[in-house]
Amino acid sequence: MSSPEPRRRLLWCLAALAGMWLQLAPGVEGATGQAGNVLQVSTSSTAADLTLEQGVVARVEFLADDIVRVRLNPYGSLSRVPTGAVISSAIAPTAVQFLDSPEALLMQSPRAVVAVRKQPFQVIVLRSDQSVVTEDVPGGIVWNTETGQIAIKKVAHAGEAYFGLGARGGPINRRGRVIAMHNADSPGYGEFTDPLYISIPFFYGLWNGQAYGLFFDNPADTLFDLDQGNTGVLTLGASAGEIDYYVLTGPTP
Repeated sequence: MSSPEPRRRLLWCLAALAGMWLQLAPGVEGATGQAGNVLQVSTSSTAADLTLEQGVVARVEFLADDIVRVRLNPYGSLSRVPTGAVISSAIAPTAVQFLDSPEALLMQSPRAVVAVRKQPFQVIVLRSDQSVVTEDVPGGIVWNTETGQIAIKKVAHAGEAYFGLGARGGPINRRGRVIAMHNADSPGYGEFTDPLYISIPFFYGLWNGQAYGLFFDNPADTLFDLDQGNTGVLTLGASAGEIDYYVLTGPTP
């Protein structure tokens, strides 16, 4: 008999694939949380640390001129566990200019701009030519305080295509699909069987002839809903942990 933990994880994946994973404990009082307004900002040479309502904390950081890391933890402190998925020696930190106002914090490197809206917390990443790379849906970071599930919703622009996410069948453009990061060796798999084999939580976005990369760094079971419902929303979710992702602004692959 399988242990409860792997079974729980598998059931979570199946529920996710059925489109139920973002129903965050409906009807359970106090079970859901949502990133609210920014209350306080402190900056260093390359990063901004933000305190939100209800003790939520976030950090937005330039790791290079064209690499932005965004983190958010609902429970008061960011994880100190180092990731093994990033080669820090290959990253060259850059000085960042800040412009802080009651409405937003602007962070600018020579190649990119990050706008952090404060009411509510929302991150928009642009290139230096002001073309949009990626943007949060307002109020789009949600979590379940009982199960630990957490997700972030981003705008899926009209005509935007998504490539990557590991060994999967189906069209090379993954838009319109839900893809789970949960390695599985499925006998007799079909073109759209999922989860399957290798999990690589990285995709290329291509929009208006410009590319960017997004790496979602969460070691729990994670999920990418690439606008399956045709609602113009891209969702990244995990069964536990915090929001932690890297944006590579391109514009070439």
